[in-house]
Amino acid sequence: LHLDLTGISLYELLGTIPGLSFPSLEDLTAYPITLGLTILSDTHTIRRLSVLHDTILYGNTLQNIRHDAWPELNDLTCLPDVLQYFLPADAPSDQRLPIHVYSSCMWQYRRPVLSTTRDCQWHQLHGTFRYLQYSRVPLRELRFTIPDLSVNELAPLVSPHTQLETLVIAVYKTPTDLVRSRSRVFVGDQTVY
Repeated sequence: LHLDLTGISLYELLGTIPGLSFPSLEDLTAYPITLGLTILSDTHTIRRLSVLHDTILYGNTLQNIRHDAWPELNDLTCLPDVLQYFLPADAPSDQRLPIHVYSSCMWQYRRPVLSTTRDCQWHQLHGTFRYLQYSRVPLRELRFTIPDLSVNELAPLVSPHTQLETLVIAVYKTPTDLVRSRSRVFVGDQTVY
């Protein structure tokens, strides 16, 4: 079962229905503020979570996320700075989440972008991807967007994840940007683009 709580009036309405719950919910798309709704008080079945970015709705709601409330969560999509709330460094090892698929900057492979995003830069990724080491299981799939591809920046980012099977990178420069900056992508000594 997939539940999309991205409509503000929808989550307000659902929050007023007494006794409403979703015991078979496996896939949730929501803003941070909706993660505390009583209809989501039982999140033990949720396997895939997409936390949408909205600066108006972020506020202090992220600090109220309980990492141990999502024991089956294995596929997380959120901005890099949100990752620390789901994979805190101080979580006991038996309470760490089994996240093996992570998408940042709201990039969802084979799915449309669901929300406005902030630009992710390499320094942000390096600073926050370190939280991926606090997953209970090895990372198998990593997806992110970046304005320019740099093998020098990429190598230290993915090298700790020795069981990584899938890496999806969306480089979001327009053709005009590429011509203007004369950007090139190299693999070894060959120019690919």
